[in-house]
Amino acid sequence: MGDESKKRDLELVSERLSLYFEQKDLIEKVEKANRQFQQDFTELVDQLHERWVDGLKDVYDFPESGWSIRQASEGSRKYEKLYPDYWSQYPLGGSNGVTVFFCSLNKN
Repeated sequence: MGDESKKRDLELVSERLSLYFEQKDLIEKVEKANRQFQQDFTELVDQLHERWVDGLKDVYDFPESGWSIRQASEGSRKYEKLYPDYWSQYPLGGSNGVTVFFCSLNKN
């Protein structure tokens, strides 16, 4: 059974390689399109990250709303913060408050 399994594995590899070489141009086009999509998406996320706070400030009066917003630091832009002001009171005397996070999908 071991020899039969190895033979089938080699046949599968051979089929995959044949398919790859037959469709090489199409595969390269799809990979190029995927790279371009990823680059465009990253640029969009960067633009949204840079503008989301200003956009919210244009619509809402945060000092009067009882809510605060905070951008993540430049080095770690994974989380942006939007939270009610009373959450920053740290009622248990610790250094951690409660915040609401959303992920910007940026892997930086």
